[in-house]
Amino acid sequence: MGPIQAVKTCLRKYSDFSGRASRPEFWWFLAFVVGTIIILVLVDMALFPIARREEPPMFSPLSELFALVTLLPTFAVVARRLHDSGNGSRTALIIFGLMTVLGYTFTIMDAFALYAYEDDPFLVFLAYFSLAGTLALVVFMLKRSDPKDNEWGPAPEWLTT
Repeated sequence: MGPIQAVKTCLRKYSDFSGRASRPEFWWFLAFVVGTIIILVLVDMALFPIARREEPPMFSPLSELFALVTLLPTFAVVARRLHDSGNGSRTALIIFGLMTVLGYTFTIMDAFALYAYEDDPFLVFLAYFSLAGTLALVVFMLKRSDPKDNEWGPAPEWLTT
């Protein structure tokens, strides 16, 4: 699966949490999302002078809107990718959801200078939990596709031929 087909598939199946998604489908979509966010942060910095004065730029409405819009398709492709590798999606989606909520919470708290990591051991724990969850998901996403039919659908054609 190529990059354009992967992005089209993921956007078309934006709320489909059943079925399977191959590694190329997942990674091409993730590259599209991350690449677009990087470009939109640069556009935000060009359009909104306040974004250039902050380190890192916190006022990035275009990139944040795009991230919010692609959140559901990202959740869906993560679930389908987990199904493809023969894993259940419920636990990983809970971890992924918590990491997303924690990420937005830390961003908001940082924007208003509501905390300092080193002052609160609980926030340090949450930051490490978020990092550990991210690494665990990356490991799950790197697993090979299940070459057999599983409870989430038949094996991909390219894998069985």
